Amino acid sequence: MNDIQFISVDGTPRFAVVPIELWHRLCAMPEAANLTRTVPDAVRDALAAGVHPLKAWRHTRRLTHHELSAASGVSRSYIALIETGKRTGTIEVFEQLGRALDVAPDTLWRKDGNPPPPRPGRRSAEKDPQA
Repeated sequence: MNDIQFISVDGTPRFAVVPIELWHRLCAMPEAANLTRTVPDAVRDALAAGVHPLKAWRHTRRLTHHELSAASGVSRSYIALIETGKRTGTIEVFEQLGRALDVAPDTLWRKDGNPPPPRPGRRSAEKDPQA
């Protein structure tokens, strides 16, 4: 029952294969609620095709720009500009959109290595070295 297999990459354990009975017990634990969340196939396929993550999730939730705007408080035109790559959006905007779509905000922006910036006018936690 405890026959867990570990898969190593470059000598470092990276994955664990567990018996299905153990998996079911782990999934039943309250703190494991997020472990079983998966990305819908429609979102995964859209992302593979190069669709912006925000648009992929909006389509999966079957929302129009107008409906997402009403649910999130973000303007319809700004949502369209983010989806087409003409605007990057801000962390605060993605937090609003994430709440409306019931997904983590960081799943909605493009993965270029950098999160979106904070809202203009907000000071960074770090001091400006030229100040």
